[in-house]
This record gives sequence, C-alpha cells and structure tokens, in this order.
Amino acid sequence: MPTNANFARPCGWILLSTIAASLGCDAIGGPVRPTRQTPADFTTLRLPNASAAAVRSVAAAVFKEHFRVDNEASTITVLRSRPTETTAHADAEAPRVREVLSGRSNRRRELAELHVLQEGPDVMLRANVQVQRLDAAERDAFAQQRAADDRPAEQPFEHSSAATARRPEEWVDVGRNRQLEREMLNRIAEQVAGPTTTPLSATRPQVP
Repeated sequence: MPTNANFARPCGWILLSTIAASLGCDAIGGPVRPTRQTPADFTTLRLPNASAAAVRSVAAAVFKEHFRVDNEASTITVLRSRPTETTAHADAEAPRVREVLSGRSNRRRELAELHVLQEGPDVMLRANVQVQRLDAAERDAFAQQRAADDRPAEQPFEHSSAATARRPEEWVDVGRNRQLEREMLNRIAEQVAGPTTTPLSATRPQVP
C-alpha cells in the first residue's frame, strides 16, 4: 500500500510547479516585467482623427526596428518586447560602484511596451522603455576586492567561480529610456501623417 510520504512527493512537486508558474520568468533570466499602469509611466502622443486598426501596423513596424516582439505577452492593443541587450543608460542614472572601480559598464537590457488605443475619434500612443541592470555584476566588484584576503590554499578564481555558480542573474529596474520612447512615437506619427503633414511631437504626461 502506498505510504503518505509517497503521496506527498508528487503533491509537493505540483505545488512548487504551480508557484513557479505563477511567479514566471523571461527567456533570458529574471522576473517577468511588471505591467505599467499609470500615465506617468509612459511617453504619450495623440493622433487626431485616426483609426487604431490603421495605426497598429505602422506602430508594429516601428517597434520591430528596435525590439523583438514577445507574441505571448502582447495583445491587440499592447506590444511587449523580449529582453534586448543594450549599452544605453537610463535617464539620469547614476554610475554604479562596479563601473567606477573597473571603468566598464554593467550589462544592461531593455524591456519595451507600446500601447495603441482608440479614444473616440483619436488614437492614443503610449510608450515605455524600461532599462534594467544585471545586479550580480555590482556584487562582483566587491568580491574582486576581497579576493586579496583569501586564504593561500584558496585560489581566487575558484572562489569567484563558486560564487558565480551559486548566484542567479538578477535584473533590476534602473529607469527609463525616454529618448527612445519619443523617437518611436514621433516616427509612428510621421509615417501615419505622411510627407505633406507636420505631425505632433510626443510629450511626457504632466504629473500633478
């Protein structure tokens, strides 16, 4: 007869799998991006007397010039990107300790969202480009400084390798790339308006 322990094992695996699925992770590593909710999270642009159905194809083409679309996370009104490696820094981002010590930049990536919404006779465009930094690289700078204090029998490269093997990649938000947000929206507006019309420029929402 099966014991309670035998039943507990599969139940435990099912529970862990359910928790992992609910938390989620992306293809490159790190948690799934939070959905941007407030107007202050976006650069916006209103296209007067436009059809969202017509604008979406233009918006998708411009979006794909910079990012790979995550088809599973995207909807008919929202395009979401896969993580994209970048050398760009977020707006007003302060230099990190590792960058100061080594003279090299931490690894960074961008996650983008582009919303195309019909609001009455107009189309509202909203863009968010979030810059993330690989946080493990920050701790590596301190690990390298401590390597000189290792015991003689402990090789520094062995110590570093073991630490790296134990430490997962952790991506943290460091700010937005608003310049790219504006560039994408302005380019969409130019293509929708055509060569004979001067389109409006993308603006950042006013936060009370």
